[in-house]
Amino acid sequence: MFYSYNGGIYWYSPGWIEHSIQPGKERYDMVYKNYVEKYGEDNAQYLMDMEQNWMKAYENAIYINWSQFDTSQYIDYTRQCAEFLKWKWEVVEGSDSLLGDMLEGHWDEERFLVVPPGRTIKPTYRDDIIGVSDHLLID
Repeated sequence: MFYSYNGGIYWYSPGWIEHSIQPGKERYDMVYKNYVEKYGEDNAQYLMDMEQNWMKAYENAIYINWSQFDTSQYIDYTRQCAEFLKWKWEVVEGSDSLLGDMLEGHWDEERFLVVPPGRTIKPTYRDDIIGVSDHLLID
């Protein structure tokens, strides 16, 4: 999925939306107002240009939807943010299967790294990123 997008992806979810102000009009207006009060209009615009520079790395806003919950207001919020930022946006379905399998002990090697007692993780320098060391730890 990640490789099919041009530009960065900014992920929106209920937790992010509820507990922080996400990139979009609301955040822009709040920060701008704060800068005007502290530094004046001219300086505020300059500061906003500098601060918003990181957003140029992003072109996509993706909302992670959880079918177990009514999230229509969050989907609409994500759409509004994306439109303000001139980003593409879409909704993808979230899944709790990874968490469920982890808790139930269904640890297939495709999705989980199981580290036996006495072993450690190590970098692989490949696409799988980490692996299990070949050596046992010695006390």
